[in-house]
Amino acid sequence: MQQAQKLAYHLQNSKRKIIRVYCSPFQRTLATATPTAELFEVKINIEFGIYEGLVWASNPDNSLGPRLPLDKLQNLFPKINPNYQPLIPFEHIQKLSEEYHKNGIKENVGDRMLNAFNLIVDQFKNCTEDGDVLIVTHKACVERLLEKLFPELPLQPCGLCSLTEVEVEYRDSQQRKCNL
Repeated sequence: MQQAQKLAYHLQNSKRKIIRVYCSPFQRTLATATPTAELFEVKINIEFGIYEGLVWASNPDNSLGPRLPLDKLQNLFPKINPNYQPLIPFEHIQKLSEEYHKNGIKENVGDRMLNAFNLIVDQFKNCTEDGDVLIVTHKACVERLLEKLFPELPLQPCGLCSLTEVEVEYRDSQQRKCNL
């Protein structure tokens, strides 16, 4: 939790203006996102497209640990936005997981991450204010996304509990600027 608090203060001290937070539905990522959401007074949007791995999506016996339903997560993390509709619904992730378990069809995490990232970027075509977006996900997901975004560059491994900045600048007709 101390690292999460340091992240929030780092973002504030670097003059970032966090206007949205997207987060994987894991308790550890929500714990990371919460101090930033509190400091910047924004809600956390649970986005299943940035989910760590498919094995968690269909884990009926909780052998990999509990996957809490959204209402229980909201009790633990009150900054979760109850009105947010995920860009990639859980049912889609669950279907991919079932295909993996039944038929051994492996999902391309990079493609899913790129799709989720592009959908998040598209949201800013209707941006109403200048600001930055924080996406809180997992090391492997960030690495796969970077491979897709920058295929010509050698992969630079992400550290655990690290901050990776990707700047996508979008200016609308009113010259509002949004960064991810």
